[in-house]
Amino acid sequence: MNKKSPSKLSILIEREYMVRVKKKSFIVTTLLVPIILFAIFFIVIYISMSSLSDERVAVIDETGLYSDVLADNEYYTFIPSSEPLKAYTDKAKLEEEGLSAVLYIKDTLMNNPNGWSLYSYKKLPDGIVRYINDAFTERLKEQRIAQYDIEGLPEIIDDVETTISVPTYQWDAKGEEAKSSGSLAGVIGLVLSVIILSFMSNYAGQVMSSVLEEKKNRIIEVIVSTVRPIDMMISKIIGAFLVGLTQVAIWLVFGGIIFVVGSLVAVGGVYDLSALSQLDPSQMGGLAGGMSMDSVTEMQSSLEVLQSINFVQLLVMLLVYFIGGYLLYASLFAAIGSSVSSDEDASQFMMPFVLVMMLGFYIAMGSMDNPDGAMAFWGSIIPFSSPFVMMVRLPYGVTTWELILSIALLYLTAFGIVWLAARIYRVGILFTGKKPSLRDLWSWLRI
Repeated sequence: MNKKSPSKLSILIEREYMVRVKKKSFIVTTLLVPIILFAIFFIVIYISMSSLSDERVAVIDETGLYSDVLADNEYYTFIPSSEPLKAYTDKAKLEEEGLSAVLYIKDTLMNNPNGWSLYSYKKLPDGIVRYINDAFTERLKEQRIAQYDIEGLPEIIDDVETTISVPTYQWDAKGEEAKSSGSLAGVIGLVLSVIILSFMSNYAGQVMSSVLEEKKNRIIEVIVSTVRPIDMMISKIIGAFLVGLTQVAIWLVFGGIIFVVGSLVAVGGVYDLSALSQLDPSQMGGLAGGMSMDSVTEMQSSLEVLQSINFVQLLVMLLVYFIGGYLLYASLFAAIGSSVSSDEDASQFMMPFVLVMMLGFYIAMGSMDNPDGAMAFWGSIIPFSSPFVMMVRLPYGVTTWELILSIALLYLTAFGIVWLAARIYRVGILFTGKKPSLRDLWSWLRI
């Protein structure tokens, strides 16, 4: 019995896939992205381990009241000077003495807050300016308190200025509590929204470029004689999607390597988040072993919050919304590519849909502060923005009926757009010459 021969659609999909994965651009991009991320990871680690640049500041205090305010540390050195300010206006003198700046105090700051200035020949880092401001602010605070001559006033003020932060917990369906953080949930949702936006615009744009390239090279006129236009369009959409999955799979492998190496360097090779959040700071290795108690506590608190987030659901929904949104926009871009004959015309037709995508992303960003508000709700229901907005809302928790309604509307709209795009594609793919008008597009839909 003969094996069933592959269908024309499967052959077209295979062709689209193989043509793309063999391109140098695909190979370079696939390899460069994880390498760049890997490099960024180690650069961040290196910066965190290395000290800040040493800044040396000359201090001219004509009042003689503030000689003990600024204390040297591993980053900043303060050198008392009896020379006049004018002596330091010579840039060569500053460079010869290795000075970054000159702090000039000409009057008592209690009476004249403008009685001091900081001079330099370069833009000073915010760190040293903030350090000087904080030190003198603390000194003036102590002097003002002393003026009241009330016994125990400094201790009373320190006690009053206590800052607290309320711990937040989330109950699950069984009433069990888990630590939560709205800000962290918003960041995770925004990252997922960025992933969808970047991947969707990239691969949908590839579909349009492929259609336009074949149309300009007149290859399409040969292919269309043996293959249905609808099969050609679908093969391009599916082919680009499979290329994307291949790329993501490779990146996940690299991501796993980065995670293993990062965990080894950062926390001594502990890969279980729940175990890491319970470790005593003295048991930690890697970079975490040298962290302060407050930093370790803050890191473990963040890990506890991460454990309360359902990442399996997020990844599944990421795939569901990406597929739906990709079908919607890729079919639109395929229709655009088939109906025009130049890159300039394609850009003009594509711009409104790009703006719609960006609007959806901005709605997603705005939803971080109010994920249950009217803007966030409708943004996650309307199909053209739901892939971006729902990703931000999901970490906060979304009711089941909203999720079902959003997905149903997204896929119904996507399949409807695919059907409309196919009708434009079958006529537009052979259309050359002038840019089609809206009347032309309407007539193609009615054929």
